[in-house]
Amino acid sequence: MYQKKRISLPDTAGVYLAHALIELMEKKSLEEISITELTKKAGVSRMSYYRSFSSKQHILEEYLQSIVRRFRAEGEQEGYLGKDHSYDQLLYSFQFFRQYSRFALCLHNANLSSILLDGLNRYMESYVLPPKANFIKRCRSYAFAGALYNLYIQWLLDGMRQSEETMAKIAYRFMYPHEK
Repeated sequence: MYQKKRISLPDTAGVYLAHALIELMEKKSLEEISITELTKKAGVSRMSYYRSFSSKQHILEEYLQSIVRRFRAEGEQEGYLGKDHSYDQLLYSFQFFRQYSRFALCLHNANLSSILLDGLNRYMESYVLPPKANFIKRCRSYAFAGALYNLYIQWLLDGMRQSEETMAKIAYRFMYPHEK
């Protein structure tokens, strides 16, 4: 079985490929984009593409993982991330991910928004759930991830007209209805 390579996208050809792919996907379907067209737009060699990626979708998945790593690093540095899903953590999440709305909309329009949900689930598994979490804790974590994913998609489709504060309040009320 082919094992996908884990790469670090910042300051690599992968960033250029991801940005070029997003720009091309705003004009045509993923299937219509050739590797030659993609690498030319990104300004990287075809060998750079084939050395690091197994598919165009793999570029998008790795780009999301680089975003998640940045989210985690910056969130921890600023003290927004912890074990509890607080209002401040939700606010930070909406503020952070607003800047990636173009990417998320591109995925959604290409019927690839499952990449977002998978990334969110992996985040919960890697950083939120304790090792050997029981069934209830796992279910709660996945329910939380699914709720955030769906709120983000609805916010995105509505043109992100609501403030991050409003979205964090909505998310907090839905996820913690008994708390004030």
